[in-house]
Amino acid sequence: MTAPAAATVTVAVTEKHIADGVPGNCAACPVALAILGAIPGAVKVQVLYASTEDDDREAGRPLEATVWLDSAGLPRRQFRSRLALPAQVREFVTAFDGFEPVSPFTFEAEVVPL
Repeated sequence: MTAPAAATVTVAVTEKHIADGVPGNCAACPVALAILGAIPGAVKVQVLYASTEDDDREAGRPLEATVWLDSAGLPRRQFRSRLALPAQVREFVTAFDGFEPVSPFTFEAEVVPL
């Protein structure tokens, strides 16, 4: 059996996502809200640092998003995807979580089914 192919998604973080976002909340940050709207069938998104060995966000650790899709009654673990997020997203999240001014932006990410 062949693994499902990855796809690329374009995500636009808008002023509304920024206004509705919650600093420090991986499921309610503007990036998570934007991804939720950009991927059809997405029901939950979490944006987290790829490594959890320490909490040094300045070390340049990449961010990734895990997306749960509508599972039509089946276990959601069977319907997840992961996005490796570009460096500009990490910079945005670091600024947003630090209560610094941020602006809307658009990025592309590869969606890899898990």
